This record gives sequence, structure tokens and C-alpha cells, in this order.
Amino acid sequence: MVWNYHDKNDLNVASTDVTLIIKGLPQQRVLLTQYIIDQEHSNSFTTWKKMGSPKEPTAEEYAILEAAGQLKEISSPKYITPVNGEVKINFDLQRQAITLLKVTW
Repeated sequence: MVWNYHDKNDLNVASTDVTLIIKGLPQQRVLLTQYIIDQEHSNSFTTWKKMGSPKEPTAEEYAILEAAGQLKEISSPKYITPVNGEVKINFDLQRQAITLLKVTW
């Protein structure tokens, strides 16, 4: 899990370039799945604010909020091949965002 947190939410700054190196992997193809929580993905709070912040959401609004809060993938899972048991993963991460990288084999 990687996060890009800052106490000052209102700063308008560029995403951060992240390079993550994972060691100790088997010498075989592995599947990488990356999930994201940011202002637009996996975020029922943003959706709730866009609805006008209802104090008592209707059943339909509640269903929309529940769906918006589900963990979303950044892209389709992809296979990668470790070199000497190691992979290097590069990505951008917005301010106030969290990403979960899942590696399976």
C-alpha cells in the first residue's frame, strides 16, 4: 500500500511520481492488480458531496453511495515477470490518494 498524504488538503499540486521495487518474488510470471482511492475513484464522500450532502439519503442515493465506495482498479490486471526475483513498478499518485498493489502467483 502506498499513500500520498498531506495535512493541507486544499493545495493544488501535481501528482507524485512513485517508483516501487518489490523483492523476493518467484522466478515466474506474477499478476499485478492495482487499486486506487482518490478524489474520483472508490470515494463515496466525493459522490455524497456532489449529491448536495443529503442528511438522509434516499434508497437510490444510498445505493449510488455504496457503489461509489467500492474499491476500484486503476487498470486491468497485468502479468509481469520478475528479474532476479524483483519487479520495478512506476506510477503517478495524486495528493490525498492511496493505492493498493496486489501481486499474486
